[in-house]
Formats: sequence, structure tokens, C-alpha cells
Amino acid sequence: MPSPIQKTSKAPPNRLDRVALLSGDVNSRREIRDLLLDAVQANCHVIELPDAAKLAGAVAGVDAVILDASSSEVRPLEELAKLEGESGLPEVPVIVLTDSADRDAATDVLRAGAMDCVSKDWLSPAALRHVLRSAVERFQLMRELSAERARLRLAARAARFGTYEIDFERKIIRPSRELRTIWGVEEHGPAAYPLQFLAGGPPDAVHAEDRRRTAESLGASADPSGSGTYGDEYRIVRPDGRERWLLVRGRVTFRGRDAGREAHRGYGVVLDVTEARRSERKVRRSERFLRRVLNELPSFTCVCEVNGTVLEVNRSALQAGGVDAEEVLGRDLADAPGWADDEAKHLVRDCLRRAADGEWNRLRTAYRSGDGRLRVIDFQAAPMRNERNEITHLVTSGVDVTDQTRAEEAVVQAKEELERRVERRTVELRRRADQLAHLTSELTIAEQRERRRLADVLHEHLQQLLFAARLQVSQVARKFEGRSSDRLQESARTIEEAIELCRTLAVDLSPPVLHQFGLAAGLEWLVPRERERYGLEVRLEVAPDARSGEREDTRTLLFQAASELLFNVVKHSGVREAEMTLNRTSADGFVLTVSDRGKGFDPNSIFDNRADEPLGTGLLAIRERLTQLGGTFEIASHPDGGSTFRLVGPSAEMDAASS
Repeated sequence: MPSPIQKTSKAPPNRLDRVALLSGDVNSRREIRDLLLDAVQANCHVIELPDAAKLAGAVAGVDAVILDASSSEVRPLEELAKLEGESGLPEVPVIVLTDSADRDAATDVLRAGAMDCVSKDWLSPAALRHVLRSAVERFQLMRELSAERARLRLAARAARFGTYEIDFERKIIRPSRELRTIWGVEEHGPAAYPLQFLAGGPPDAVHAEDRRRTAESLGASADPSGSGTYGDEYRIVRPDGRERWLLVRGRVTFRGRDAGREAHRGYGVVLDVTEARRSERKVRRSERFLRRVLNELPSFTCVCEVNGTVLEVNRSALQAGGVDAEEVLGRDLADAPGWADDEAKHLVRDCLRRAADGEWNRLRTAYRSGDGRLRVIDFQAAPMRNERNEITHLVTSGVDVTDQTRAEEAVVQAKEELERRVERRTVELRRRADQLAHLTSELTIAEQRERRRLADVLHEHLQQLLFAARLQVSQVARKFEGRSSDRLQESARTIEEAIELCRTLAVDLSPPVLHQFGLAAGLEWLVPRERERYGLEVRLEVAPDARSGEREDTRTLLFQAASELLFNVVKHSGVREAEMTLNRTSADGFVLTVSDRGKGFDPNSIFDNRADEPLGTGLLAIRERLTQLGGTFEIASHPDGGSTFRLVGPSAEMDAASS
């Protein structure tokens, strides 16, 4: 069985191969068979059925069915009902033969699905041939029409539209099943409704506010002098109380001419557009909301086409430029009024071009405000993309940064002025530091010269005087005996001690080996002296490249510092062992390191302005003198962890720079 929505392509046959014949009378069945064979072809296979019980199983594959209603055993309406398919029609073309001309009975048979109803009284082979061919052709056309109607019904359900036919003469409207569903009435309700149903009459389907306009629109379409087109959009109130929006499009046909021309039929389509209306309202609300948001933005915002044509502009942008929307909308943003000059327009146009290529970019340029003053704008342009990542629009925004720009320029100027002042102060401080280092060096050298002078005085003068005094006292003592001689000998020994003290003091003030052979030799001389004087064992290591080349002030200061630090080991560390190294630095300076494994101390307690500490006074003096010369003094120590002192003397380059 073909689907009711499949259109058959079978052409009307010129011959019938299989025909089913239902007749309860043997003679009548034989007579009809002979007519049938004469009407079509002799080789037609006629399936004779004496009763209706076998009819349903015999129609499969037959080209037509003939029902002999002249016999009492055949009831045409019942047999047609048995042959009815899903489309509501019999599955094969059916011809009913009667022995009377009862028009009502024939009408009932035709309505039940028979293709024709013929009286046997005038039946002939030629007439039967014509009846059969016409029945088969009508059957195929009806099958095709049924399939078209099924497709239309499916399309209507899918698109949620219905159709109607208006009979203006009877003033009724015949809705399709889908239109009745849209109206909210019974799907299998009346086949026709009063025409007022469409125009708002009983049963009051059209919304009260739309009835008058709908009636006028329908009446205008039925005006013989008009075009006959009908289109409207209105609301209906369904029986369940829900409101729906309908879109109607139709056409009216007329009959007659001139004064006798009148509306005859009306056909149209009704579409339920309620959801579209709701969507439109949502879109309009969204547009109004976005418009308010756009206008409330403090930035100057525009929406442009990809080519830069302005589609939307907010209130801030219009107020800033002192222009109306009509002066901007529809124009290229780069050519809109307000830009300061051609250079600004060129920059904006280039910015828009980059955004159209998919690049977010930003620039600063000048525009002229509504009062004519030049202002600075921070302008940005970005692409807007759709769900397929295609650029559909450009969004631009700008912020007036005139005050910010001026503040930034003021900050830059202030920074530059500060840098100039700092540079001048730095140069001055560097000059003074160099002067201080030079003065410190001169002071150290002068101090050493004074020490050498005092040592020379002690050695060359005072020792000589004391030595002469001792000789004189010894000579006098030999002339006396007894008690006077003992006192003179005691005085000679005192003078001898004074001579020895002068000799020691002269060496301590200015060791000759230090000035004659350098710092390394001076430290090597200091090691046994510390052992003799304090019992301190010092292990000294001198790098080969550190045995010469030191500056005079560096030599003197490092030697004095070494002597002071070794004496601190004796006084404060609690041990009698120390290590001392002398190396060269990469900058041609000298590094003196003195360390011990004694009880150590907290270096922070030395340099927190507590100069009254016995240990701190000497260390502070070393640091200050060494720093002023351009060197450094570092201490690594903690309680019970020993101490390491690292002194870096300035290089010859620093000496040249300070000079």
C-alpha cells in the first residue's frame, strides 16, 4: 500500500490485467464478465467473487473492483468501508453497478469513495470501457491530491500556520484543521463558522481592541473596486482565555462584471506569530535597555560598520563634540565633525582600518570640544564578531584625558627637574666625597709623616740625649762609693729603660720596614712582635701579587688597622690565635682579612651609635677612615662563632680619580 503522502507516477492504463467482480447473482456475474472482456481485452483476468467475505483478500494486486449492487447480497457502502485505506479512500478504484437511477443512493456511494456509479440498463462494452478508464484516472488524481493535502498538512503543522476558505455568498469561513488548532477550538469541530468569527463577531474570537480594524480590513479586501488582497495582524482570545497574535495574508476572487461584480471566494493563510511578537518585544526592550546603557557610559562610544560608517553614537560623544546625532550617523567616523585637524582624522582612519583587520588598537589624538577648545582623547577601536568569528561591526570608545595628559606632562617635567637637581647634587656629593677621600688620604699621609718625624725625634734626639745622660751618670757613679754610687746606678738603669721605651715607641709610631719594603713586609714584621708582646700566635698568608704596589695611604691605614684588630683579638676574643691574609682585588686594590675563632660578638651593637664601647670605638674609627678613602670594611661575627674582618683598600685608579 503506497503512503498517502507519496505521489504516484502511474499513468492511466490502456488495459486492465486484473479486475475483481463482486456479484451474488450467477447470471448477472456472467453477463458483467462478458461485457468486461469485450470492453477491455480478452486476456484480462476477472476474479469472480460470489459473496463479500472474500473481497478484502482478493483486491491485492487488482487494477479495479466492480460491485454489482443489483444483487441483494452486495451492500456497496459496507464493502467500500472495508476497502478504505489510511487516506480515507479505497485502496483501488471501485465502480458500482445498479439496476436503478436512484440519485441519492448514487450520491452516497460516491461520497463513500466509489469512483463511479452506473446503471446496468444502459451499460455496453464501450460505455464500460469509458467508465473504467475514467474511474482509474480519477482514482490516481485523487490519490495525488490526497498526498498533496497530506504534505500541506504536515507543512502547516511544522510552520504552525492554517488555511481558510471564505464563502462570501453564504458568509461562512471554512478553516483547516490547523487553523482550528490555532483558534483553540475543537480540531474536529464544525466544518464552517460564521464569517464574523474572523472579523470579531460571535463567538468574539478577535480581541475587542482589534475588531473594528479587522472588520474594515476584511471589508476592504472584498470591495469589487479593490485589488482583492487581504493582509492584517491582530490578536485573538482563545476559549481558554489565552491571547495569541495572528498574521493573515489572503486574496479574494470575484465573479461578474461591472456593476454585477461581487466577492465570491476568499483564500488565505493564517500564521501564529505570538512567539515572534514576544521575541520582538524582548528585542525592543533589550534595545531600549542597551540604548540607556550606551547613553549612560561616560566614554564617547560609537558602533560602526566595518567600513567605519557610524550606526550608533551615545550622548557623551555628542555632548563632547557639541554636535547632533544627524551630523554623525551615516558618516565615516574619521570624517565626522570634531576632530582637531587632518592629522587626527588620518590617525582615526588608520585605527579603524586596523580594527577592521581584526586588531584592537589604541591611540591619543586631539579633538575640538563644543566650546571650540582643543582637547586630548584616548581613542580605542575593536572588532565585533559574530558566532562564526566574522567581523560584523566596529566598536569605538574615547575618554577625555586632557587633564590627565597635563598632569602627566607636569609629572614628567617635575621628574626631569628632580633628576637634574639630583644629578647636580650627585655631582656635588661625588666631588665632595672625592675631596673628602683626598683630604683623608692627605691626612693619613700627614699623620704618618708626623709619626715618622716623632720617631726620628725620639730616635735621633731624645735617645741620644738619654744615652749621653746614662754615660754621664755611669761615669759619676764610678767615682763614688757606697750609697751614692747605688743611687747613681739606679738612675742609670732608669735612663736605660727610658732609652728602651723611646726605641720601642719610635718603632711603633713608624716601623721602618713598612716604609722601606711595603705593607706585606710590615705585616710580616708585626707577626713576631705580637707574639713577643702579647703571646698571640698569628698565621699570615700573603699572595705573591700583594707584596708591592699599594698606595702610601692604603699601606699606612691597613697596617694600623691590622695592629688594632690583632690587639682586639688579645683583649676581647679569649683566644691566643689568629689568621691574617693579604690579597689583591680584581680592581688592583688590596684585601686584608683578620679572623679568629674566639667568642665573637654582635656587629650591630658596634655600629648603633654606642661609641662608648671599648671594642666599637676602634672599629668605628677604622670604618670611617677606610670609607673616606674609598674602601670598605666588613665584619662577619656572632656570639661564640668567632670573628672575621675584611678590609678592602682603594685601588690606584680610585687614587687617580680622587686626585
